[in-house]
Amino acid sequence: TALTAHGLVVDLSRRAETVSQTLLGNDLEFTRHDLFNGLSAQLVANRLFAVQPPGTRWPFPDGSGWGSVFPARWQAIGSPVSTALARAVTCSTTDVISQCGLLQQAVGGGFSSGLSFGSSIGLLAGANYEFQLQATASAPFYVLIQLASQTVQVQLLGLGQPENVSVTIPAINTTTDATLSFVVHGAIGQAVFHAVSLLPANHWRGLRPDVIADLKSLNFHGLLRYPGGCFAPFYRWKDNLLPPLSQSPVFTPPNYCTAVAGGVNAYTDGVMDTGINIDDYIALCDAIGATPAITLPLQFGTAQELNDSIDWVEYCNGNASTPYGSLRAQRGHPAPYNVRYWYLGNEINMQARFRNYPNDTSSLPPPSAELYTTMLEVMVPALLAKDPGLQLFAVEGGAAWDTVWLTPPIGKYISATSFHGGYANGAPRTPQEFSQAAHIPTSTVLPGIRALRGTLNASSSSFVGISADEYGLGPPWDVSTFNVAHGMYAAAFISTIISIASESGVLFSNYFEPVNEGAIVVEQFDSYLTAIGDVMALYSRYQGCARIQLDFNFDDDILPLAAICNTSLVLTLANRNATSDTAIVVSITNGSVTRPGQQVLLHADGLTAVSQFSVETSVITPSQQIPVTIPLYSIAQIVVPIA
Repeated sequence: TALTAHGLVVDLSRRAETVSQTLLGNDLEFTRHDLFNGLSAQLVANRLFAVQPPGTRWPFPDGSGWGSVFPARWQAIGSPVSTALARAVTCSTTDVISQCGLLQQAVGGGFSSGLSFGSSIGLLAGANYEFQLQATASAPFYVLIQLASQTVQVQLLGLGQPENVSVTIPAINTTTDATLSFVVHGAIGQAVFHAVSLLPANHWRGLRPDVIADLKSLNFHGLLRYPGGCFAPFYRWKDNLLPPLSQSPVFTPPNYCTAVAGGVNAYTDGVMDTGINIDDYIALCDAIGATPAITLPLQFGTAQELNDSIDWVEYCNGNASTPYGSLRAQRGHPAPYNVRYWYLGNEINMQARFRNYPNDTSSLPPPSAELYTTMLEVMVPALLAKDPGLQLFAVEGGAAWDTVWLTPPIGKYISATSFHGGYANGAPRTPQEFSQAAHIPTSTVLPGIRALRGTLNASSSSFVGISADEYGLGPPWDVSTFNVAHGMYAAAFISTIISIASESGVLFSNYFEPVNEGAIVVEQFDSYLTAIGDVMALYSRYQGCARIQLDFNFDDDILPLAAICNTSLVLTLANRNATSDTAIVVSITNGSVTRPGQQVLLHADGLTAVSQFSVETSVITPSQQIPVTIPLYSIAQIVVPIA
């Protein structure tokens, strides 16, 4: 082979396919701390005053009673009463002196509390914060608002219908655990609180600019899969078009998709109230250079699911003469979004199904492959009739499942299948375990992809691609610190996907999920890339480049990847050996190196649970033979101009 203990031959005449601009992507799923305490700038927990459905139990501080009668995270001032599942905390006053309202302060150890349920309000001295409240009042109440040491007052008009009040509050001091309270007083009657919001004034569409900048720095132009994942069946896109103060929370069952105790929204009390609506999502994709991809809420194949999906396609892709295209235009977006990629459900082969949660907490088991295929036989033609240019992704569930929906007539209309086999369990402690973790993408995931390719080829007369939608070491939701092992796992996965994409028909790969579960850590006042984020940014350089075929063994410790990007050779060498450095000589043939190049080294600063990569750069002297030393468990990328 070309790769030996002493050298690697890079023959520039062995150009293969161009690496697709959409091959490398991410998941944006409304789970855990991906949004709240993550991408969302919202500082208030449970801002829509949700109360848990009867019979549900959550793993929170006081045991079974948390949030079952009164909205979780909130404390009563006076005698407010919660009168519905959400959006209804009622204060009744019999004199003009009494005060009634709500208070929120730090819960469960503060902001995020790692991968847990904690929350707290952080304020930066000198920054402004936008407070908003929606309430219905029967009389003209004053609203006294206190945020940390600042007190302001606004007034409800008492119109007997929902009204919004807002005020900007400057922070005097920096604090990590401010208290927010608001009370009504000064009138006799009733006030019902529906929603509250506290955002830093520098937010962008309700999102944190620093986290957006980090997502952009990953430089992945592939899919940004939205809104899940396991959250997708519960999302109601039309409701999310309402102004934030008028939306309803989205409830998810504690026994659904239980990667962590309490389900997909366990860290926010079983509800999601900081969702990103479709317009903001498209704007986010534009801001970070990602490609939109939407998961449809398919569980039963009902008329409502079908109609909501068709309407969603029309809202995104219809011209302004269509009903929902017209609505989009009225909202300030006359040009169609042209969303091409649509997922036909998520993990429907393995997750329970809920018809009307939280009003009905009962569930049904997953459908059979035959029933899923029957759903597709109705859904797929209707979607393609609305927009023939859609690319539709079916749920992958093993050979016995896949062969059913692959059979005619549905299989020929499916562009790709959503493969979730990229996870690996592991928390390496010894050097040997670090090495083993870095080999999993080639020793375990790669055979799984090749087996799936075989099933797809054998069962369908038309080409069906693979979308490797969820991958990560940990798995990601069980990890407290994403270290070099997770980074090297990502490097091996991405390098392998790029190398085999053409032969195995892998069209897309999406990491699950970058914000707070892999690539980006979000703190109260800052965010930063982890070892995974560093790896993503490094390998993103290959998008749109012409891959160079190399002769190597996927079992080797050194995993190479080469491509011609514009007029430069980009060669990345990942050393998966956690016990020794590797020195090789790169020999470049059928092309001339006449100008200096650059080496970027992601150098592991150790092999511990918290070790990260340091980034080192150096100049490469022009030569046809380039010596490269890759320290143990590190990644070297050389970029040299080619004549």
